Amino acid sequence: MGAVSDADYKPCPHCGRELHKWTRGKHVRTCPKRPEIAGALRKALTGADGYAVTVDEYCNVRGKRLPTHVAVTQTFGSWRAACAHFGVAQRPDAQRSSCPHCGRIYTNIKAHVRACPQRPDIADALRSALTSAADGCMVSRDEYEIARSPDLPNGNSLGEHFGGWAKLATHFGLPTRSREATNRRRGVRIAQGWARRRESGAAAQDDPLLVGAQRVTWDYGEGDGLAVQGERQLAGGGVAYMLR
Repeated sequence: MGAVSDADYKPCPHCGRELHKWTRGKHVRTCPKRPEIAGALRKALTGADGYAVTVDEYCNVRGKRLPTHVAVTQTFGSWRAACAHFGVAQRPDAQRSSCPHCGRIYTNIKAHVRACPQRPDIADALRSALTSAADGCMVSRDEYEIARSPDLPNGNSLGEHFGGWAKLATHFGLPTRSREATNRRRGVRIAQGWARRRESGAAAQDDPLLVGAQRVTWDYGEGDGLAVQGERQLAGGGVAYMLR
């Protein structure tokens, strides 16, 4: 498996998100901004009383052709923003209160205040967890999940609160890595993963992609080797490998 390159990413024709070739097809089929999906999504987001449904209500009525609630919030930044995009108003609720730190309105205000990303002590801890010790840049979601303590909000909650990972970096004044730097880091992690497998003596058949095959003893590129299905001794003394 070689390093990830810019050529592996292409934008969605509907929402513009840059997606890896392995996941782009699935996203495009259910993109919340795809016209035929948008109409069905607006209907699913509207409750019987005419107001926006909750996430749980949406999950109960969502069909397989509609995007998941995670895809909806990632596309629009938050569940509230998604409903507003489709012109569906939130239900009025007299019990909702505003957070003293971020000013947003919540039904369960106590639970939110305990972990509000803009609460001073939480914000200080977040800035530390979001800053890479290696280059001082904004960390990736995976890096954050490894570094964060249990009392800090998870990556999905942060992305929804600030409207995306890039806006989160802007809020805390952290520089973001270039695409080239991100790809280099991915390539290094892939190579390190295969190196650990080789050092641990993991057998080739432990890899589901190499069942029934053997791995060539040398590597090509930054990480993965080639899977060999069979070999044949040549008359001249060489060996012919049949690649899968």
